[in-house]
Amino acid sequence: MSKSFKIILIVLVLSITGFVFWLKNKEQKNNKYDTVKPVRQNIKDNRFVLGTISPLKEVEIVPHISGIIEEIFVETGETVNQGDPIAKIKLIASPEAIERGEKNLKIAQLNNDLKIKEYNRKKKLFNKGIIPKSEFEPIETNWIQSEEELKSAIKQLQIVKQGYTREKKGVSDIIKSTIHGTVLEIPLKTGASVTERNTFNNGSTLAIIADMDELIFRGKISEQDLFFLSENMFFNTKIPALKNKLFKTQLIKIATKGMAENGIIKFEFEGKLLIDNTEDLPVRTGYSGISEFIIEEAKDVITVEEKDIIYDSDSSFVEIVNHGKKQLLSVKVGVCDGVFCEIKEGLEMTNDIVIQD
Repeated sequence: MSKSFKIILIVLVLSITGFVFWLKNKEQKNNKYDTVKPVRQNIKDNRFVLGTISPLKEVEIVPHISGIIEEIFVETGETVNQGDPIAKIKLIASPEAIERGEKNLKIAQLNNDLKIKEYNRKKKLFNKGIIPKSEFEPIETNWIQSEEELKSAIKQLQIVKQGYTREKKGVSDIIKSTIHGTVLEIPLKTGASVTERNTFNNGSTLAIIADMDELIFRGKISEQDLFFLSENMFFNTKIPALKNKLFKTQLIKIATKGMAENGIIKFEFEGKLLIDNTEDLPVRTGYSGISEFIIEEAKDVITVEEKDIIYDSDSSFVEIVNHGKKQLLSVKVGVCDGVFCEIKEGLEMTNDIVIQD
């Protein structure tokens, strides 16, 4: 056997040996899969809604007379009771109103003078028995009516000039609070002009007062999630500004009409914060709040990551490794939270699940 033949034979044997080793190594690599075990845990499907914290009762104090603010008796943040004075209004009467009031007073005075004369004349005749009582009584009634009309004209002129009448115990140029609560805002200052509330005008706001003992969360929810809401249901509300303090909340109102917002129909809702301890009450309004609605919840169940589930039409599967080979396993999926999904049927805790890329 020549030397060159031996070299060729050795090279050939080494090549065959290397090829066989490469095939075995490749097969071993193909049989190695990245796997993970199922996790037993609690899982919930929830929705988070951003909103604001507001008082349940909030009113605007509006004057019933027009004029100029002469004095303000309260400050922002101050607690007031129903009937407490808020501001004093100095009436600025228009010349037309004064002239009309004086004219009505003169007419009422003239009419009253005539009725008095007629009453005195008829009373003498009645006392002498010349006229019957049935004829005298209407004259007496007309005189009494003229007296009341005169008093009314005097009061009306006083109101036009001064904003109140002297006969009343509480003067009407003092604007009072209509509820017990906290003064949230005083939009105007002393010296500002104000307009009374009437049929054609909402009037000028002197102060905004709210009952801070009852607070609500106000937010908007999309039409897709509206189905899961029902009145009187409970949910949690978190206030980030109060170190993420959590408040139990009861849904009290859902709007009957939705509004388009960035192409999505949303419905406004309100929930009342259930606060047992008054020390936990926020002292300010307008905080941002985050409400959490639990749509579905499952406790102590088998879960896998949602990305490892294979969906095919109405069926769902996971890949497991069985004796070194992949096997497609049909499973029934339950609650999902966006990361993990509950597996109701078809999977054991001992299974090795193939991680999907």
